[in-house]
Amino acid sequence: MVAVNDAYLAITMTRRGNILGHHMFEIFPDNPDDLNAHGVSRLRDSLERVLNTRLPDTMPVQKYDIRRPLEQGGGFEERWWSPVNAPVLDDQGQILYLIHRVEDVTRYIRFGQQHGRRDGIAVPSTMTGPASELDVFGRNIELSEALHRLRVSEERYRTLFANMVEGFALGEPILDSQGRPVDYRYLEVNEAFYTQTGIARGIEGRPLREVLPQLEQTWIDRYCAVALTGQPDRIESYNSDTQRHYDVRVYCPRLGRFAILFRDITKQKRMQEALQDSEKRYKALFNNKTMGVAHQRMVMDEAGRVVDYVYEAMNDACLRMISMKREDVVGKRVTEVFPGIRDFEFDFMGEFGRIALQGGDSDFEFYFPPIKQWIALYAYSPKRGECTVIFTDITARKDAEAALQQSEKRLSLALKAAGTAVWEMDVVTQEIISTSDLLHTMLGYEPGDMKTWPEWVSLIHEDDLQGVPEMIRDVIEGRRDSYWRELRLRAKDGSWHWILSQATAAERDSLKKPVRLVGAHTDINERKLAEQRIREAALHDPLTGLPNRALLFEYGSHLIAAARRNHSRGALLFIDLDRFKPINDIYGHEIGDRVLKEVARRLVGCTRQEDVVGRLGGDEFVVVLPHVDAGLYPAAVVAEHVIDSIGRPFLIDRLELSVSPSIGISYYPEHATNISELIHTADLAMYRAKQSGRANYQFYRPELDWQADAAYALEARLKEALRHGGLELHYQPVVEVKSGKLIGAEALLRLASKDGQAISPARFIPVAESAGLIGELGEWVAAEACRQHAAWLDDGLQVAIAINVSPLQFRQRDFAERLGTIVAENGIDPCGIQVEVTESTVMDNVDEAIEILNQLKSFGVKVALDDFGTGYSSLSSLSSLPLDKLKVDQSFVRRIDGDPASRAITRAMIALGRALNLEIVAEGIESEGTLGYLRNEGCDHAQGFWVSHPLPAPEFAQWYRSQHVHR
Repeated sequence: MVAVNDAYLAITMTRRGNILGHHMFEIFPDNPDDLNAHGVSRLRDSLERVLNTRLPDTMPVQKYDIRRPLEQGGGFEERWWSPVNAPVLDDQGQILYLIHRVEDVTRYIRFGQQHGRRDGIAVPSTMTGPASELDVFGRNIELSEALHRLRVSEERYRTLFANMVEGFALGEPILDSQGRPVDYRYLEVNEAFYTQTGIARGIEGRPLREVLPQLEQTWIDRYCAVALTGQPDRIESYNSDTQRHYDVRVYCPRLGRFAILFRDITKQKRMQEALQDSEKRYKALFNNKTMGVAHQRMVMDEAGRVVDYVYEAMNDACLRMISMKREDVVGKRVTEVFPGIRDFEFDFMGEFGRIALQGGDSDFEFYFPPIKQWIALYAYSPKRGECTVIFTDITARKDAEAALQQSEKRLSLALKAAGTAVWEMDVVTQEIISTSDLLHTMLGYEPGDMKTWPEWVSLIHEDDLQGVPEMIRDVIEGRRDSYWRELRLRAKDGSWHWILSQATAAERDSLKKPVRLVGAHTDINERKLAEQRIREAALHDPLTGLPNRALLFEYGSHLIAAARRNHSRGALLFIDLDRFKPINDIYGHEIGDRVLKEVARRLVGCTRQEDVVGRLGGDEFVVVLPHVDAGLYPAAVVAEHVIDSIGRPFLIDRLELSVSPSIGISYYPEHATNISELIHTADLAMYRAKQSGRANYQFYRPELDWQADAAYALEARLKEALRHGGLELHYQPVVEVKSGKLIGAEALLRLASKDGQAISPARFIPVAESAGLIGELGEWVAAEACRQHAAWLDDGLQVAIAINVSPLQFRQRDFAERLGTIVAENGIDPCGIQVEVTESTVMDNVDEAIEILNQLKSFGVKVALDDFGTGYSSLSSLSSLPLDKLKVDQSFVRRIDGDPASRAITRAMIALGRALNLEIVAEGIESEGTLGYLRNEGCDHAQGFWVSHPLPAPEFAQWYRSQHVHR
């Protein structure tokens, strides 16, 4: 109790200090001397109803025993109250307080008791009239009690409503302006309704088409018709969401309303469907065209023994099988249809009678003399005293089995005649009896050298022996019919000979135990050796004869396992040949293959017998060193031998060819613990060796992984730059040597790291190629160069732009088409774009390169051969290429001032270009002396730091304008 008013204190004869902070039922307990005192329990029930429903609750008039104050004599005093309990709710509908209001009606109750009213309420004649206080109160009392009875009835209804198994819903139609039903709403539904219909909760009061837009008008019409006409309806429906069948009854509780009762009849429907399916299957079985079916009723004597049976039904297939008419069979006893049936080998009466009386089913096969056919029969009892049989003609199968037995006998004789060594063994003595000398001679022994089974077992290779004695014992003891095993036997000369050994029990005693085994030994030595040769071929490189990747991994895994057991140390060398690809390209694959075979021979010569040399593919080789001493030197010694040996010239026919090895070395267990990881770490070290100048070896170091991680990070940076910006083109001027006039610019790609530092193209271009980004990167360069060309034209700058194309981008199938599309989309003259491809790019596949270059030329794009002099192009190939320019590689141009050989090579290349009618561009010019030499030799165009460094587009434009001003 947290608050009371003065009227409550007066009615209850209490003081505020004795109430506040105390439990209500401590303050007003029932009188212990009054066995009919229930005020506390009824008040508790009322309060619980308010808590559960959050609604006010009016209680019937209650008698309470109120403690009388001590100054008034103490004890209890009977009082009658009319209580009302109501909740006080917050904004969220949660109960904050309960208000307990009471009205003291004691004087009315006592008045009624004095005048003999059974319910304690009376109105004396002197107090009648509409304004009588007692009359008004009496009606209030009666109304209160009526409300109480109504609430009890409502609670019973709610309990029934909530716990009904059937789905129930009360609804009303929604009519249009003309009184036609267009929808309906549910006013009240129970939980079973939601479960059985699958409709989401919360539909009460909502037009149903808001909940189910696909609701058909048919259902609206039927439900609303019940509400509007009062005529009930009944529907059987199937709910695909719940996969249940329902019996739906619709009735009208009052006009304008309809009530729906859903009853789940799925079980009954499925039973009906199962019965129908069973009947269909039986009819289909009975009326089939291939199997005979007959239904028979047993005939029994007085002792209950089956003495005959009557055909009650028989299908057409069965009638055809026995060649009879239906009227000659159906309704007749079997002894009438087949008079001699009791004399047949198969006991029809006994077997069919047993099944008909005892139940169950059985399968039989027998020969039926009346029709001279073999029959397979299945019989079962559908009910006691009856038997249904299904006949199948198996005469053809029986004939085939007999023919097969004859064939097997002939085959057995043929095997013997062909020289297969057949033998017999007495199970008791284990003596071997050979039917021919071949059993011994195929192994080089004399007939009679081995007379018993144990002597033969002693010849089996130890790897093949496991399980053989057990198999023989299983055959002897009846756990298996035969055995079959391929195994090696020791021949008389000590070699191992493959045979196929097989045996079976040929004769058994009365206890079904075998007394004689019959077996055969077949010589399969040639086949097994051929299989071994095939396996060796599959695991060895067909060109070099070295172990291939599969065998290398197998050997490597065994060697590492042995090293792990012995706590020893191993090493792996990953070898890649430098300058091998040009040999293939220039001299052909036949010469290249001969070089690879000689490399393999030299590698084997550099290693020990216990080392493993393998070829991974292409020009990649691996050497596994299973035993190395402490320190790095033993593997290094082998690597130095390899570099020295492979570095010597290869004399192939009249050619003297040279390659060199780049070698990566990793150690077990320091760098990896399995062959795959060892190869990976050695591969990283090998790439480090290539970067260090080739023809050397490098050891794996953890930072190589970091470098690989750096490459992954650079790849991510490239992807981000392509998607969100970060790429930029710088432009290096190309001028006419004689006049110094600008004739164009080479676009050079630049990439900045996240901290703004420039990343060298030598770093990010290989990463783009390996990550498959080079095509997208090249298209970006082409599009940006075209855009810049168009922008410069708008500003009055006439500048042709050259773009570099990587080998991977050049070899993409649609490279030329994509470039042509980019040029067209930017609306520029194709003559304003020049493509530069390296010498090695076009030499990889000259015919394909010519096709691509011709396609570019057809668009109007000019083509320059970049880095000329660093590749291996022949004069014939060069003359066939559709080129416009030759760019002399800067490695020659930069050394012109101090290297006579470079001057001579440059002079020759300029002369060659002029002979082919090509423009000559020298790149890498860094001095006036170099420029003067090129001018004297007739070089057309110049490019290099002496002219200008590569410049961003705005700075290039300034440079261009300043040059024109000075001129």
